Amino acid sequence: MPLKETVKNIKGYVCIKVEGYFVERFLNLMMNSGIDIWDIRQENVGVITAKIYAREFSKIKSISRKSKCKVRIENKKGVPFVLNKYRHRKIFAALIAIISTVITVLNLFVWKVEVIGDFTIPIEEIRSDLEEENIKVGVLKKNINSETAKINMTLKRNDIAWIGVSIKGNKAIVEIIEKVKDGKDYVNTYPGNVISDKEGIVEKIYVAQGTALVRKGEIVEKGQILISGEMKSDFSETRLVPADGEVTLKTWYTEKYKVPYEKEIISKTGNKDRDVTLKLFNCKINLLNNGTNFEKYDTIISCNRFSIFGRIDFPIEITTRQYEEISIEKLTYTKLQAKQLAIKLAKESAMRKVPKDAKIVDEKVNLIENKDGIEAEILIQCEEKTGIYKRIGG
Repeated sequence: MPLKETVKNIKGYVCIKVEGYFVERFLNLMMNSGIDIWDIRQENVGVITAKIYAREFSKIKSISRKSKCKVRIENKKGVPFVLNKYRHRKIFAALIAIISTVITVLNLFVWKVEVIGDFTIPIEEIRSDLEEENIKVGVLKKNINSETAKINMTLKRNDIAWIGVSIKGNKAIVEIIEKVKDGKDYVNTYPGNVISDKEGIVEKIYVAQGTALVRKGEIVEKGQILISGEMKSDFSETRLVPADGEVTLKTWYTEKYKVPYEKEIISKTGNKDRDVTLKLFNCKINLLNNGTNFEKYDTIISCNRFSIFGRIDFPIEITTRQYEEISIEKLTYTKLQAKQLAIKLAKESAMRKVPKDAKIVDEKVNLIENKDGIEAEILIQCEEKTGIYKRIGG
């Protein structure tokens, strides 16, 4: 929050409404008297709203008489009014102070460790290893060294390809990616099939062992068996072998992108306002209630509810509503510019789908011109190797 807004909230201010035929004279008298006034808005003919410091409200009575304007308070904001509201509730105020202290202390610790990811490693083993790296319930967040823990876990276990550790609130989140065993590891031991891991048309197939179930020019689907581990002898006997070979597919990746001749660019100015509300049981207290004067803005709402061990919830909730000012700029393209940009962006988007090991063999672009812009459709043809080894019955 800007420093000026913080000062205004600490001092306390009132939102006033001024009505009369001489509101301009009222404003001139206010400024001549040295009274701070801001956020002046004309609501209607002879009606304005503005904000002034609460302690200066008594000074404007004579000004309102001189200008023959009626002044009334619409709203009161700031720390003095919050404190005044609860000044007679000593027990309640003490309770808020105690709870705030407890919340501050509890927020220093980790109260839940969440392990996520697609893996087959026993969770008990992972949690045991994490505890050795000081990632456990009840530990101070500042005592967790995420980088050291990631390095040690990766070196200690040969079944983890990648591990990520992050702290969010009172929760430590550990994400694990398990190493995938290469099918070749089982080739000489277990019978199995070679299956496709993508869709496409067969361009080449080489069988080292097993039975080919597809031919050049055939369309295959993801998960389809390409080379079977079942082999029949000359005497019609069937035996199971570890299939082995290499299959190349023709694949296609398409993407469309439309560029309008006119478009609006939305960007953030960096100016922000926010409201903060504390909910205790069913009682809501506005710790910070500024609202916003931005004409255009995005609103981001975050809500934090406090709990211990992820099971016991406190009846305490803090909601922050942040307003981020945005600006909108209109951009205009010529037909040539729109065409070039549409092709460029469509290709970039399509290339993100193409695997790194794929060989690009052809590229086609189709342009569609509309009244409001140009759409580019791109098709990228590739050749890719496919084949995942899968054990029979595994």
